Amino acid sequence: MERFDKIKELKAAIEKKTEEERDGLRLQLYSLTSDWLVQLPIFREVFQPEEIDWLLLEAAKKLTKESVQFIKSVARSGYKDGLKHNEDGNRTTAVHYAADKDVLKDLFVIYNRCDVNYVDESTGVSHFHVACEFGFGDVAKKFLDHGVDLKDPWPASGDSPLHLAVEDGNRSLIELVLKRGANVNSSNIYGMTPVHIIASTENEDLATFFFKICDDLQLTVQIDARDAWHNTPLHVALKHGNQRVVELLLRRGANPNLIGEEGKSPLHLICERASSQEELLAMFPRLA
Repeated sequence: MERFDKIKELKAAIEKKTEEERDGLRLQLYSLTSDWLVQLPIFREVFQPEEIDWLLLEAAKKLTKESVQFIKSVARSGYKDGLKHNEDGNRTTAVHYAADKDVLKDLFVIYNRCDVNYVDESTGVSHFHVACEFGFGDVAKKFLDHGVDLKDPWPASGDSPLHLAVEDGNRSLIELVLKRGANVNSSNIYGMTPVHIIASTENEDLATFFFKICDDLQLTVQIDARDAWHNTPLHVALKHGNQRVVELLLRRGANPNLIGEEGKSPLHLICERASSQEELLAMFPRLA
């Protein structure tokens, strides 16, 4: 009870302080509750849901050992967020700030509603976007089951949910969004398609998997799509020296003669890579 009484004292003090002064008291609160094993209903005798939401939000903004443990203790307690979003559908939560997969795993337990896709008021990023970015396929599926719009891109980059899934390398999520109707040729604000993203990695297995799913679903991939710099996925793969992906793209019908950034063709890019010239050049008469 001594700790519980201390928490009540801190709560009363927080209410009377300025924002800057509250920060120090909040950190003390995190320290007191980071290893707390009691159930949250006791905690809620002190804090209202709005206050718990604020504590979680502030904890997520600057992750420390104590704030992470606080979030974990809230999730472990079985607490579920029950606050409503604004009439326009906007509401900023801790999910929008916590750029850590382990922390987000706990936060998606707390903010478990998928019938409401909370959107951050300042960035336009939604809970569904975050689920896709960090590869939470089970959470993304629940949002999709509730009719979330797959055409809604990440505001800052224009990345589609498929872009985000590819960037994370999450195969099950890639397959899920493609089966639910994601546009395989969607482009972001840089003109990059999901294939451009794949071409920039050294993950030949991911590329093979991606094309197999597209073939199974009878989706036509624009293999020579141009980004904002006029580069095709073949140009991108060559720039990154991804030889196996280069070979795969050529087998898929990529045009080896197109001119990209700075007027360079794939052959120009090969010649710039002295360490792998011979292998790459050998592919062209054989595959192109």
